[in-house]
Amino acid sequence: YLPENKSPRSAQLSPFWKKQDETKGLPPTDIILAEYDRFRSDAEFYYLKLAEAGVPVEKFTAGNAKHSYLWYQLEITEKIAERASIAFQDNSLTS
Repeated sequence: YLPENKSPRSAQLSPFWKKQDETKGLPPTDIILAEYDRFRSDAEFYYLKLAEAGVPVEKFTAGNAKHSYLWYQLEITEKIAERASIAFQDNSLTS
């Protein structure tokens, strides 16, 4: 659902559309994608864009999975929980 008169390629709607120099200084990012996701190339592109801008970024690929993998692959939800736990323990994120 897009606001009226808003381009679907707006950086205000998704950081994916930020210009390269606008991605510098973004917070550490985890990108989780599926091996057979129809949007995988978008996720790979965004990963590279962040890495090239010096953003601490990690990529996790759910092997042998399609777009809706998150709902049925326990190891991915466990990875998300692990990374969230690390993020909330890192006091530098709140300082």
